[in-house]
Amino acid sequence: MAERVRTAGACCTLIRGALTTTLPDGSQVAEFMLHIYADGTADWRRHDEPFDEVNS
Repeated sequence: MAERVRTAGACCTLIRGALTTTLPDGSQVAEFMLHIYADGTADWRRHDEPFDEVNS
């Protein structure tokens, strides 16, 4: 289980470093959460404030 958590954390770091989200007015979203489901669909939520780095 611990290895899966480390792998998931590494994946999140790579995704967050590679993706940005921009609002229609051109401003960048501070943070977002992306969930990719096993069926290949995805869901996301945006946040106006950056997340605290819990695992940094």
